[in-house]
Amino acid sequence: TPTLETYYQELSTDPYTVGLWHMNDASGNALDSSINANTLTNTAATVDTTTQLLGSAARVFSGGSQYLINSALSPTTPGDLTIQLWFKTSTLPGVADRIFDLAQSAAIGLQLYISTTGLIGIDNSGGPTSAIQSVGSYADGRWHHAAITRLGTTYTLYLDGSLIATTTG
Repeated sequence: TPTLETYYQELSTDPYTVGLWHMNDASGNALDSSINANTLTNTAATVDTTTQLLGSAARVFSGGSQYLINSALSPTTPGDLTIQLWFKTSTLPGVADRIFDLAQSAAIGLQLYISTTGLIGIDNSGGPTSAIQSVGSYADGRWHHAAITRLGTTYTLYLDGSLIATTTG
């Protein structure tokens, strides 16, 4: 009888990696595993050592006042790119919350967000001209993998390995 195995592993870097943050350590700042030393400074995010997917911990963010930041990263990062991450939530936000935002300071850039109904989408001020989002809710208390790719001016959203939507901008 075949056996289904689930195998997660931490990614390694290549010469094109701008930043790689595993976010599964119990320390304050998120260290960059790439050669670029783009450390993310912790602003009130907490650490959970009981529900992590990889490593010894997981970062916990409860909305706008808890985040990690690196002011050197920019929404105008040139060329093709891929942004991917794991997330888990069972709480619906009162207003759409950014899961990831490629922006500087208080600005809004290319972002991955969760809507008030649990839909996952990408939007912009430095990304696609029209937002795209999932059909179903992802606020189910399970770990999910999200990836955004930019190839030229085409943006694609993947959730749990499935193509969700594509748009241009």
